[in-house]
Order: sequence, then structure tokens, then C-alpha cells
Amino acid sequence: MDDDAYSYALLVKLEENNVPRLKNKLVKYFQSKKRAGGGECQIQYEDRNRTAVLRFRREEDRARVVAQETHEIVLDEGRLKVTVHLPEESPGRPQLTTTSNKEQSNLDGSAAEEETQVEAVSREEHTEESALGSTSAVLENVPQDMSKEFMEMLVLNICKNFKSPMTTQPEFSLEMVSDTCSIVVTFSSAKENNEFITSCQTNRNFLKKKLAVRALEVTSQVRVEDVSNIKEDVLLLYFENEGWEVEQVTPDEEEQSAVILFKMATAVQGIIKKEHCIGKKWVKVFPFYDSLGTALYGKDRPTPKLPAAFTQSIYSPLLKYLHQKQEAAEMVCGHLSALFCKVDLLPSSVSFSPLPALLEQKDVKAKDIKQWKQSVEQAFTQVLSRFKTLKLQPPLSAWEECEAQIREIVLDKTMEVIPEKAEGTLSVVGLVDDVTRLEPTLNDLLTRIEKRVLRENSSITQEFEISKLVEESASGQNDLFGSVPDKQNKNLSKPRATNVGLSIQLGNIEDAKTQAIVNVVGEHLDLEKGAVSRAILGAAGPKLQDLVNEQRKTGDIGDVIVTDGCKLKSNWVFHAVVPAWDKQGKAVKIIGGIVEDCLNRAEDQGLTSISFPAIGTGNLGFPKDLAASVMMEAVSKFNKEPRCLKTVNIVLYPKDQETIQVFTDALNKQLPKTTKVPAPTQSKSSLFSKVTSASGLYEITIGHVRVQVVLGDITKETTDVIVNSSNESFSLKSGVSKAILLAAGPTVENECKNLGDLKGFCQFVKTPVEL
Repeated sequence: MDDDAYSYALLVKLEENNVPRLKNKLVKYFQSKKRAGGGECQIQYEDRNRTAVLRFRREEDRARVVAQETHEIVLDEGRLKVTVHLPEESPGRPQLTTTSNKEQSNLDGSAAEEETQVEAVSREEHTEESALGSTSAVLENVPQDMSKEFMEMLVLNICKNFKSPMTTQPEFSLEMVSDTCSIVVTFSSAKENNEFITSCQTNRNFLKKKLAVRALEVTSQVRVEDVSNIKEDVLLLYFENEGWEVEQVTPDEEEQSAVILFKMATAVQGIIKKEHCIGKKWVKVFPFYDSLGTALYGKDRPTPKLPAAFTQSIYSPLLKYLHQKQEAAEMVCGHLSALFCKVDLLPSSVSFSPLPALLEQKDVKAKDIKQWKQSVEQAFTQVLSRFKTLKLQPPLSAWEECEAQIREIVLDKTMEVIPEKAEGTLSVVGLVDDVTRLEPTLNDLLTRIEKRVLRENSSITQEFEISKLVEESASGQNDLFGSVPDKQNKNLSKPRATNVGLSIQLGNIEDAKTQAIVNVVGEHLDLEKGAVSRAILGAAGPKLQDLVNEQRKTGDIGDVIVTDGCKLKSNWVFHAVVPAWDKQGKAVKIIGGIVEDCLNRAEDQGLTSISFPAIGTGNLGFPKDLAASVMMEAVSKFNKEPRCLKTVNIVLYPKDQETIQVFTDALNKQLPKTTKVPAPTQSKSSLFSKVTSASGLYEITIGHVRVQVVLGDITKETTDVIVNSSNESFSLKSGVSKAILLAAGPTVENECKNLGDLKGFCQFVKTPVEL
């Protein structure tokens, strides 16, 4: 080699000098552009010395080595740290000399052999660097309207400015990377690529377009396409078995591909030149670049695929509203059609499917397809924001009343009332402005009903049979509205400790009008088995069995499953899983627990009444007196302080006199000794209902009219009408009349004065008033 050609010297200081074949290692390291930033060089070094002199052929190679902050040479065991300085930076530097040809010829055999090895290493490293040198350049800031044909002409124009003389025009290929407004130019060699990058800086056409250029990094990654059914471990083992060491496998399930990172960049060149069959499936492999965010496909770019369809759950009342209101559904579908999305309203969710036209757009990009799902989700949320759902929770005891009155208020056809009794909600759904306009009115309505129900439930009641009261009334010992039948029975008007009215009624459990009834089922939950269960199923309809099956396939002894009442007069059915009589007593305790559980559930749900059959006295074989006793005791010991539950009925079959007498006896045992209830008998329906006595209130139903006697101030009543008794001139100002006129104010008093000329006995005059 010509020593004058290696004129750029660099001083190297070694941390350690006792390293075998160190000269070879130094040459290999500093000639590596990848590891040291260096290039072609010579070295002067004597064994066991701590300094060496490098001479580079090119100044830019030396400059890169100096610019690199740290240098470490990997040894067989450990690492060797070295520092580099320009000769003038080291005051104690050795004299830089060159070895003459004569001296070189006098080297001993071992030295000559070492030089040969150094040159071999140099050639090997040079070959490696050539293989790994970037052969591609990235043109950035390329306008979207700039065609591929124009860019090819621009590259040709730039190639004419190459400094190195070329006999032929360099061959190259272009690949558009539209997502990043870039174009990748690939040449046959790294030398041509470097010439191209240098020439771009002085080409006036390139500068005029305000483009940017950089070398594309040498990658250690590949992208494997169409691997939907191939697992990560299989990919890793395949490539390692082929001889390439894998660092990481990153799958992309949405695009059915995977990016694989290798420890050596040289692996990529070998991999992309081969065909690959993994698990009897042929796959394609392409180099992947982090700076581009994509692979380079050349002529084999895969055809874009439609993104996968997906579903999304939304609030149940809003979904039901969209099902019922075609105009609202069309609004949603129209909004999403701009994103090439087909919307399907399913029973419990919404489905979104991409339309083929998504791929047929002129300027569609890969990122647009990849972000389609996110764009659809955002657009769906946006269009749903046009609607509002007002969630109302009426008292269960006044459910039908609340629903009817709400429907009377919500008359706009763009809105809908969505009842969900099982969830305890009535929802009003519509456009935001429409629902917001009615919200105060609906909330006020619900508040009034809730206060009335709370007032009714807060009273403590004790029930009596009207026939009994009539008999006692005839004897002259009380009135019609629930006073005590005689002096000996005064304690009947006082509430028992549980505050719950318990009565025995004759009839069929399926005809009960209480808010809930209790059914008896086995562990199989088959409502066709058992007399009580079969009768309830017959009246409720087959949907009752479906509701049970939706919750459980089988039941455990002692369980209580709550369902809607379907076609029954009761709103709810409590299905109790009852055991057969075990002749030991354990089963009896389970019945007590079932009764207590049902009472607690009724109270928790805000129910005011519940009916039980004679649990266990039929085919289950329980002794009737034992079953009756444990049921009565469970009601008596009901351990909650009820705010809602007021009525507990035990419904018995009218012709089963034995059971009727047994339960009557059991009831009497729970009452004081001075109070005895005769066994009820089946009678025809009466015009009069039972009389209810309460704290300051007595009530009876006559036909369809409910009559109440209330202790209080008539001017404070909230009924639609109050009745005032006055004189013929409507000027009476004493007693009740005085209180009403004072509370009503001068407007009513003046109107009564104007009507005073109308003479007549027992006239009725209506005047509007706010008390």
C-alpha cells in the first residue's frame, strides 16, 4: 500500500495491553464504519505497548472516529476501552514514523503472518460494510399531487450531477410512501446512493421544490404478511431454525402481520431473498423501517384489506329508542355513511361494518384504513350526543300510575317512553332539546307521586274482615271505619311488633292481587311440576318459565328467584326452591328461612303486599301444623323495621278445610290470648272491602270508590277539590268555613259575595283557589 495515501493520523491509548492478537482487533474495529465510525486505515503498534497510531485514508473517516465519544472493543472475555486523540492534542505523543519497504522486508515470519491476517480482516470488514451500507435514500416533504413520473425525471436529473464519472446511468427504483409524504429511491450500491444524496444538495430543481433527503437506515427488521393463524412462538422458532437470531416478535392482529427484529442487520438481506413456507403456508417477507413506519414492498405491495367489523354496546333505553324510531335510526346511519360504514341495530348492541367503497377512494391511505374503527367510534359518539335519555325511577307500587301519567305528558312523536320494569326504570328518550324541555315537569310529577307513596307507606295498618265489623256494629259497640269490635278486643286496633298485617284468605294463589306472590318449585326449576307451580304457570303464560331459565338452569334448596309476573295480577313472582319433608326438622328450618327471605326481598324492592301459599303441605309431605307454625312464626319475627311492606296474606284452597283450620290455629297462637280469629269461610264477593285503620286515617273501598277518614286540617289537603259548608249567602265565617275563607284569601271571598244573591238550599258552587 502507498503510505502517502494514509496521511490522516490518530493516536490511540489502550486501557490494557496484555491482549492476544490485539493489532488485528484494532484494525478490524477502526475499519468498521458501523462500530467505530471509521474506514480504511493502517496501524502502527508494538506488542505490550499502551499506545498505537492509526493512519486513515480519508479525513472524514478520522473525523467520525474522533467525534464518537466512547470506543469499546469486544474481546473473547470482556471489553477493552480505548481513547483517541488527534496527534497535536497529546503533549507526550510518540514520534509518528512510517515503516520503510526495506524494514518491512526484514520482519520475522510471525510479523509477516500477522500483517497478512490484518489485511484479510480489513478486506472482510470492508465487505461487511459494503453489504450493510444503505442503498436507499428518502426524499421527504413530497407534495401529494406530485406524480411518480415527475419524481423519476427529477432523480435522473440529479444523477447527472454525480462527481464520480459513470459510463452508464445508474439504475434505481422508486416507492411512494404516501402516509408520510415520502418517496424512497433505491440504487444498486451504497456508493451510488451516497453520490445521489450529495448531489441533491446542489441540484436547483431539487432545492426549488423544497424537498429534503436523507439516507434510509440499515434495518434489522422484517414484516411478515398474512400470519393470521401463525403464533408468535412459531415465527420465532422458524427464523431461528433458519439460522437468524431473533430478538423480538411484534404481531399486528388487526393487519394480520408481524414485525420481527433480528440481532444482526445482515439477517434481513438473506431473509428477503428467500421464499418462506411456515406451517405449510407460504408467506411474504419485506424489510421494515422504523423511520418510515412501514415496510418497503416494491412491486409486491399487498392489496389493502377492509378493516374488521365490530360491535358496540350502548345504553339499553337508547338502543330500544333507535329500534322504535326510524327517523332517529336513519340519522345515525346517515352520519356514519360518510365513513363508508354500514350500521346494523342488533337486539343488544350496534354492529359496524366497512363498505367496499372504502378501498375504492382515489386518495385512500393505509393509515385511513387502519384508523377506520377509531374514526367510526368517534363519529358514533358524536351523533349519539344529539339524543338525551332521562332516567326516571318511579316507586314500584305506583309503576302503572307513573307510566300512564308520563305518557300523557310525552306527546311529541320524536320522543319515546321506554319502560324497563325489571330494572325499575322508566326512560324518556328523544332529541336533547325536547327531553330537556320536559325534564322539570316529569321530575315534579315523580316527586309528587313519591311523596304520596311515602306518606301512605309510613302509616301503620291493621286489617279486619268487613263481615266481622258489620256484626259488631249491629250490636252497637263500634263504627264502620275500623274501631274495635268490642271492649275485650281493643288490642286488635293496636299494631303488632312487626307492623305487618297478616291475614288468611281463601282462594287460588294465581288470582292474588298483591304485588308479589310466592311460588313453590323444585331444584329442577320446572314450573310444570307441582300443583301450585303449575297453576301459577297456567295463569302467567309460558314466558314465566323462560324468565326463570334466563336466570338459572337449576336451583339450590332455599334459593329464591325473582321474576316478572307476566300475565298474573301480581307484578312479581318469588320462586322458592323448597325441599321435601325429611322427617327430622332441618327442612322445616329451610321453610322458615324462605319465608324470611321473601319478606326481606319484598321490603327491599319497596313492595307493600305479598301472598304465600301453604308451603310444603302438598306433595312435599310436610306436616300441616308444622308448616303453618313455622310460616306464622317467620312473619311474626320479621326482623326488619318495615317502611313499605304492610300486607302478608296466606292463600289457602277453599275446599281444604283441614289446612284452613290448621293455619287458623297457628295464627291464633301468635295473637294475644284474648284475641281469637275464627277460621275464614268462602263467601261471595261483597260491595265492601276490608276496613283499614291507620295512624290518623281510616279507609274502606266501596265498589270502585276509596273512602278515607283523615285527622288533620282541611285547608292543607292536596286533593283536586275540597268541600266547604256555608250559609245561603256564602258569608259564613265560623268553624270550617272561616278557616277555608281565611286560607283562600280575598279573591274567593269576593267571588262568594257576588254569588250571595243566588238563594237556595244545598247549592254547590265551584270556585278556583290556591290554598
